[in-house]
Amino acid sequence: MNMGAERISDIVKSLRNFSRLDEAKYKNVDIHQGIESTLVILNNRCKPTANLPNGIQIIRDYGELPLIDCYPGQLNQVLMNIIVNAIDALEENANQNLTLGQKNKFSPYISISTQIANKNWAVIRITDNGKGIEKDVQSRLFDPFLQQKKLVKGQD
Repeated sequence: MNMGAERISDIVKSLRNFSRLDEAKYKNVDIHQGIESTLVILNNRCKPTANLPNGIQIIRDYGELPLIDCYPGQLNQVLMNIIVNAIDALEENANQNLTLGQKNKFSPYISISTQIANKNWAVIRITDNGKGIEKDVQSRLFDPFLQQKKLVKGQD
């Protein structure tokens, strides 16, 4: 029961940090704290399942970053979207392309690294070992309303 209460407390703190309802303005923030809050919220999606018996490993390679001027709520939402897309891609890859034996050998991961570039830029790299984005989609990646995920039953 204590472990469950601690988990709930962590989730509530992460949701509060993630949404930053009281911090909707441009300000100095610790990007790593935003990444970690996002990962706590998504922790359950990374646990082992029938399709991904090894779960999804999160690899962190954080560089030394100063506080960064940004809109923290919007940045956290972008991080959430990118990481959710990576999780979805890894799950889809396992569902479509792997036999049961291959699923047991597959070790899916999401790697998140940060660093400073040119003294004025923070770089966040999020990669995974899924099948990747098809070439024809890459050229349209930033088109408005581009939708590549299949509709889920009930969304028709």
